[in-house]
Amino acid sequence: MREALDKAGNCGQQPRRTPDVIAYPDLRGFNDKSASPAWAGVRYSIDANGAVRDVTIVARGGDAAFADAAASSIAESRFQPGLARTGCHAAFTARPKITPAPPRPDIKVFDRPGDACTLTREAMNAPETKIFPPAYAKTAVAGWAIIRFDVAPWGQIGNVEVVTSQPSDAFGVAARNLVSSSRPSAPATGYRGCLVPIVYAVPPPLEDLN
Repeated sequence: MREALDKAGNCGQQPRRTPDVIAYPDLRGFNDKSASPAWAGVRYSIDANGAVRDVTIVARGGDAAFADAAASSIAESRFQPGLARTGCHAAFTARPKITPAPPRPDIKVFDRPGDACTLTREAMNAPETKIFPPAYAKTAVAGWAIIRFDVAPWGQIGNVEVVTSQPSDAFGVAARNLVSSSRPSAPATGYRGCLVPIVYAVPPPLEDLN
């Protein structure tokens, strides 16, 4: 959408045109409808008298009525008199519907004979910032991953494995990176076969590791 909007024009030149009346579209009826919400990019011009002209929908996605509502609101706006401007643009996006994560299995079903780990969440010393999978960050899709790993006596994590993840592998990749960046405390014998669930909730929980 950005490429479609950023075309030649003098709208961004100084002095900028000051809005007299800004008509904001009522887009609430389009919110929370889809994990991939409607969006629209609108280009327009402003004449010397402050009237909006040449309103054009240059990019859209989802419900076509969303783009029409956005364009109509731009057309109803008014600016103070001044130099005519072309290439002005605005972008609108509906709020995505929150998609909860699929049910998570009991982590105990992944236990293996010979594994020995009593690592607590507090002792993980995981990074404070948990990076949400980029492909899902803007679509309000929640997910989780179960990670298995070993810990050396000096705290180094190794043998990091994504046991399972939902709703896609992207959550496993993000969780594996998070665990790999942790610096847990370990006994002199280290740990073997630690299992930890990493949850990506919408909105994010107060605590990263659940």
